[in-house]
Amino acid sequence: MHHILGTIDSFLTRSKQQSQRKTPEAVREEFQSLASDAARPFLAARTDRFVSEVELFLASGLNIEAYDAVYKQRLGWSAPGVTSEAEGEVSEHQHTPVIPYLYIFDEEYDEND
Repeated sequence: MHHILGTIDSFLTRSKQQSQRKTPEAVREEFQSLASDAARPFLAARTDRFVSEVELFLASGLNIEAYDAVYKQRLGWSAPGVTSEAEGEVSEHQHTPVIPYLYIFDEEYDEND
C-alpha cells in the first residue's frame, strides 16, 4: 500500500509542476503505466481494474467516504443512515445489487478467472 501510494503521490506532485509540458492523454498514460508497475507485483491480474478505480477516485475529487457513498448509490444501494423518498415503494424492476469486489486474496476466484 505504501509503495503504491508513494508512487501515485510522487507522480501527482511531478505532474503539477510539469502540467503545461504534456497533453492530458500523455499524463493519463504515464499515470496508468506508473500505477500499474507499482501495483502489479501485489495485484497481478487485478492491476488494470485497480488502476481504473484509482483513476475514477482521483478524478472525482471526493474523499473516500463520499466516493463510496456515490459508488453504492450508483449500484442501487442505500448507504447506512441515508433514506430515500422512494424507500418502501416496490419497483417493477426489482434487482439485487452486487458488490464489485476485487477478490485480491480469493484463490477460488483466481482459478475460475
